[in-house]
Amino acid sequence: MSRSQKEDYKKWIDESFLPERTLALTLNFRQRNKNGERLRQEIAEETLRRFKHALRRKVFGSRKASRLTDEYNLNFVAAYEGKASREDGTALHCHALLEVPSGQSVEAWQALCAEQWAKLEWADPKNYRFDVCWSYGFSTYVLKNRTKDDWEESIDWETFHLPPSSTAAAPYRNR
Repeated sequence: MSRSQKEDYKKWIDESFLPERTLALTLNFRQRNKNGERLRQEIAEETLRRFKHALRRKVFGSRKASRLTDEYNLNFVAAYEGKASREDGTALHCHALLEVPSGQSVEAWQALCAEQWAKLEWADPKNYRFDVCWSYGFSTYVLKNRTKDDWEESIDWETFHLPPSSTAAAPYRNR
């Protein structure tokens, strides 16, 4: 991906979130479950999908959330960092941006996110953060190159959702 395309993505992401109505998430995963099974990338991806779907059910109700339409979705961008094998010394974890739905206070949304995250088998119930994002530019941190082999492949496209871009050059990925 070219530098200009990456900048278009960042601009699109920044334009899609309101700083004081956005949570900046750091989600850590358990490295093993209670049966001794080791974390794999696929397990982390499924855990993230379950987390987002649980939040959608809480906001929109089960029936509407199951429709999987844009109308009943949350703006969400997540990127993985590290490896399940820890071969680069960094444990697999995820950074994300998540909108605070209208009608929810930021504090109530933070509490709900923490509650739903802690319920998941592979979620680390003690090592996570749901901080209020106070400025644009957190997308730069989420999408940093430092610990990613491939910036574009680090994004979780299954959970990715943003409104259509006002930036004509920004691509919209449907995977």
